[in-house]
Amino acid sequence: MQKATTLKIVLKILSIANAVSISLYIYDSKNITRVCPRLTKNHFELNNFSKMKVKFAVQIFSKSVANGITFYKNKQFSGFDDSDETIQFTLLINDLFDALNRKYPLEGIRKSSKDLEVLKYALTWLDEWHANLTKNLIREDEFLTISTAEGLKITIKSTIDLVEYLLNECGFEYVLSAKTNQDCLEKFFGIIRQVASPNDHPSTPSFLQLYRMLSVYCVIKPPKAGNCTILDDNTSPISVVDLKNVIVEDGQWELDDIFEDHDYYQTPQSTVIECVVHFLAGYLTKRLKISTKCEICIKSLNTEYGKSTNKTTDLNENRILTFPCKEHKVEILTNIFVIYITMRMRQFSYMKNQESKKQNKTKKKLSKLMNT
Repeated sequence: MQKATTLKIVLKILSIANAVSISLYIYDSKNITRVCPRLTKNHFELNNFSKMKVKFAVQIFSKSVANGITFYKNKQFSGFDDSDETIQFTLLINDLFDALNRKYPLEGIRKSSKDLEVLKYALTWLDEWHANLTKNLIREDEFLTISTAEGLKITIKSTIDLVEYLLNECGFEYVLSAKTNQDCLEKFFGIIRQVASPNDHPSTPSFLQLYRMLSVYCVIKPPKAGNCTILDDNTSPISVVDLKNVIVEDGQWELDDIFEDHDYYQTPQSTVIECVVHFLAGYLTKRLKISTKCEICIKSLNTEYGKSTNKTTDLNENRILTFPCKEHKVEILTNIFVIYITMRMRQFSYMKNQESKKQNKTKKKLSKLMNT
């Protein structure tokens, strides 16, 4: 079982104990007809993955659990004697969660709704609880973590301000608080990172290109299931011009706009190839600066608008690559070749893996047609 924890509002008031919920599950799981049938073993024996599930926390701090504790307390079962504060805490969290998750117009937050009162009471209650900690009436381990308490205060306060602004200033009839979460935004960024493949942290230009590519896919990619028929025969199919209008901005059908935000784009008559070369050179420079502490080496690797600040790092007339630091020149130049070759081999391996995946798919399809 998960280790029992205890929270305390003030010393003179009964404590909020997680052991009460554990006792509830132990007694309730022994009966055929259960008071809280949704509580399972997974709610209390948590691993690193299940700790992230909001569903388990919501079901523990629900009205049915509060009613279950009240039921066993009235039946005078052991372990439920000092459970009044736990029942009040569970009901408060249940009402708070309901107020923050209104999804349908019928249950939306209105001017006459009790949800605003619940949010304001929860904020006041949380401030009083935090004040007891500052007055040393309770210990730090009997209170929430500071980050959790501050995050909860910000969430409640911002929800109250947003709801009152939409109802009073914007003339909304109701507000659906569940629509103010950032799940959709997190899902979108997850899709961007998934499309980027090996690049888990795309830059701003890469992000814009991936966004445009996904905008095209959502138009031309057929659905996996369902019937798609054209009801109007006069409907024209999607043309390249339509896709061009989605991808291209300001009528430019080139890749130069990817590099507009970078300093090496400011050089006169910069082409796409030159920008790519300077981008790779910047990547190599960043890797090399991390691996050395020599001031001469770092100074010679500094660049300004795509040009080296030290001419000795360029090729001389005899096509011999020189470096100003005599002590580390062999090491630096060796690292340049090693990093560049490693980077190119990774790209080559990735392309070969993509080709082998296509071949494996074809072989799997052919293998299904053969008798074994």
